[in-house]
Amino acid sequence: MVEFTIGDARANSSWSIADQVKPALDGVISAYHAHQGDTEVPSERLASMGLGEKIELQRLLGDTAWNTLGSRTVVRPFGAAGVQWNPADDLCVAATVQPTAVDTAPAGPRWRLAGKIAMAEPI
Repeated sequence: MVEFTIGDARANSSWSIADQVKPALDGVISAYHAHQGDTEVPSERLASMGLGEKIELQRLLGDTAWNTLGSRTVVRPFGAAGVQWNPADDLCVAATVQPTAVDTAPAGPRWRLAGKIAMAEPI
């Protein structure tokens, strides 16, 4: 089960939470996997998108510190320069998403995301 709040820090922002749920959920679930397989090409592509330095991205992809959902090929090359994320979102049985107001700051990240993940057990 995943619970999170999401907010957009842009002033006068009008956004649809429906458009943000799937990518945010995939991101949260991906964060709890360790990447299995090649990290060279995916990290190069992520770096070219401005998401970090290649070496640090390679380290983070293989980091097992948060690997509660297991290892898998989480990200792979897609198209000429993109990536495709592949979290085990089919194992997520419930999600609660709440839009939230965000203080608009002149600098800093646009999106704010906070939440928790828990294991659901049959009763």
